Amino acid sequence: MIEIGSPKTTSSDRYIPILRDIFPIVKKFASVCNPEYYVCSCDEHFIEPRTFRNYYNVFIKEKVKLDHAVKFHGLRHTFASTLIENKIDIKTVSTILGHSDISTTLNVYVHPSDEAKRDAVNVGLKRIFK
Repeated sequence: MIEIGSPKTTSSDRYIPILRDIFPIVKKFASVCNPEYYVCSCDEHFIEPRTFRNYYNVFIKEKVKLDHAVKFHGLRHTFASTLIENKIDIKTVSTILGHSDISTTLNVYVHPSDEAKRDAVNVGLKRIFK
């Protein structure tokens, strides 16, 4: 059952900036869509969330030709980890994800890559053997 209502927490109700390259596309889409309709369906009916997951799975398997890829929700984890690896501060990442506590972001969503771990070890070793 789909429930449409207020977010679970006050931090879930948030502003998320749109990528500059996407904004013109969204603007064109909005100009032909009734503002009372849902953005993704341009209709008075929402698109069932599993539809997006199913589309993603087909896209990954048939268009990208990967048998195994990051699961749809895993993109959120990958996004968080990528931001942290690119030196975006944890509070900004946490706010974008809608977490009220940065520990949720760090403990659940951020996963260091093998490359990040290797880089950390190399930095440590260089400092030890100066």
